[in-house]
Amino acid sequence: MSEKNGEKTQLYPAVFHQRVIEKKAIFREVELEKVLEDFEIVEPLAPARKSAGANYCSFSFSVRLQSQDEFIRLDSAIRGVEGFVMML
Repeated sequence: MSEKNGEKTQLYPAVFHQRVIEKKAIFREVELEKVLEDFEIVEPLAPARKSAGANYCSFSFSVRLQSQDEFIRLDSAIRGVEGFVMML
């Protein structure tokens, strides 16, 4: 729960639309797919964009999370994927 203008609001469960940026040379999409198996995926992993120099690639997905702890677990798991740069 969070407070906004003195009112309590519930943040979870919620659907998050994420984009993951990876170094193309060492990233393997299958590793990211394996990490996402542990979560409730609403929209599957899909290629999004490539950098102008083609050194980086990004993938988008949507995930339903039940708590902030689950969000932290997702973030930690994705950071463990070889080639990870950032998650937006």
